[in-house]
Amino acid sequence: MNIHNTAKRQGFVTMRGSMNRTLYPAKAVSLGLFTTQLVATVFIYLSNIDLYHKLQAVQSAGYLAVPNEHIWPSLQGAASAFYGALFFTFTAGAGLSALTLALTWIWDRLLARHKAALVLLLIIWGAGLFLVNLNGLDPMGAGFVLLVPPVVFWAARRWMPTKEDERGGVWRRNLAFLLPLAVIAIVWFPQNDRFLFIDIRDNILLSSQTGRALNDFYYRYTLYPAQAFKSLTQKTIKTCRLPELETYWMSRALEKAVLKYDYLPLVGDRIVDLDIALDGDNLLLKQNQDLIVIAKFDTFLSDPARFLNEFSRRTDIHSPLRRLTYFSLLTGMPLTIYILFFTLFDYLAALFLKPGQASLIAAMACLALGLSLLLPLYLGRNTAHDGRTVEELLASPAWQSRVASLRLIERRALEIASFPDYRKLTASDNVQERYWLAGALSVSRNSDTYADILVLLEDPQPNVVCAALRALGLRQNTEAIPVILERINSSRHWYVQWYAYRALKDLGWRQKKSE
Repeated sequence: MNIHNTAKRQGFVTMRGSMNRTLYPAKAVSLGLFTTQLVATVFIYLSNIDLYHKLQAVQSAGYLAVPNEHIWPSLQGAASAFYGALFFTFTAGAGLSALTLALTWIWDRLLARHKAALVLLLIIWGAGLFLVNLNGLDPMGAGFVLLVPPVVFWAARRWMPTKEDERGGVWRRNLAFLLPLAVIAIVWFPQNDRFLFIDIRDNILLSSQTGRALNDFYYRYTLYPAQAFKSLTQKTIKTCRLPELETYWMSRALEKAVLKYDYLPLVGDRIVDLDIALDGDNLLLKQNQDLIVIAKFDTFLSDPARFLNEFSRRTDIHSPLRRLTYFSLLTGMPLTIYILFFTLFDYLAALFLKPGQASLIAAMACLALGLSLLLPLYLGRNTAHDGRTVEELLASPAWQSRVASLRLIERRALEIASFPDYRKLTASDNVQERYWLAGALSVSRNSDTYADILVLLEDPQPNVVCAALRALGLRQNTEAIPVILERINSSRHWYVQWYAYRALKDLGWRQKKSE
């Protein structure tokens, strides 16, 4: 009996060690993602509430509020904050979690948990806190860096199997994890250019039902987190308070100067983004009673963009967090997804195979998945470089070729009306074709093509509607202003309203108080 119980205990210990070896990376990273999600949800919710009150004040003052009242209920709810927080979770959170996991593994395996090395990790953590607050205290960025690395470090240290548990084949399993990752990184790296995310959307996301659902989710909720860490220059609507000036023309000139850059003057004691005071001949640009920029009155009027951009730069506490987020989008998110998938495949294979064999199966599965995602991207990109003319590409039975022709028309500013077959694409079942058709129409100077943009403006897919609005702005036809204003007031999609507002600005439209 004792022998039997001992054998059972040894078997349980062996199984637990195997599970720890297999699952601990995903468990540690998932805990880091969960922590990021909690922090981001809180700060996005607070940002949403602040925006809601700002929009109320803007509308009460007689200005056009973007987003419109259809979006306001979502600003007051927790759902949009939670869904928007996923953006930070899978960018900044993923980057911090993956980096911390890697440093913890190095400290444990290569540095034998030496105390001096632990001090070095603490220095790196402190440097991260310093850098994220380099432009001033950023509560959200500080929350990420302050909480996520310690949580991941604790989890990885607690669940990481001992060297005894990994005795035999440890380096083989590590190579099984690292080699596919290196191969995937090498083959994907040449694709990294300014069109990468657009081509991923076109050739991977919009080419499947699941991908389209992810794309729609992204465009529905991405502006909530974006609003939380944009600089003032990047925000659609800003508020300001203007001083009382001696003459009407001075007051009017200053008001026109700030309205041009979407700083909307409010009255009362409400907190505003920019508070302008007058001191002799100087304008004092303040935020929360802190003096940020000083400008001569006449000099400010001659070049308001210079001073407003400087004010935005000096008050931009989120710039380090944006850099962290972008870097994590390119590296941390793919690495975290790889860790999660490798762990899943390794765990499932370990139910039937020995540890070394399971890791090999997981490596092959991850490599196949990474290359399979690259294939449609590679094929879609190379269609535009196969030597065919625009006419030949436009007449092709493959949608990738037709999209390539539309992209060439836009890039070369060709007149799309010269290719009569283009009109059938307005009714295409392919989202990518309708999207890039709007791009090609944006460079057209033929008045007959204006009606085609209006058709695309009624498209059920938000990406296409946004592209059509962009086209209206680029064509510089001011007759489109009433159409765009109507779309802002009626749309229930924040991204569509954002593109509509940008189109208005391209057409020279400026905010003014309604009667």
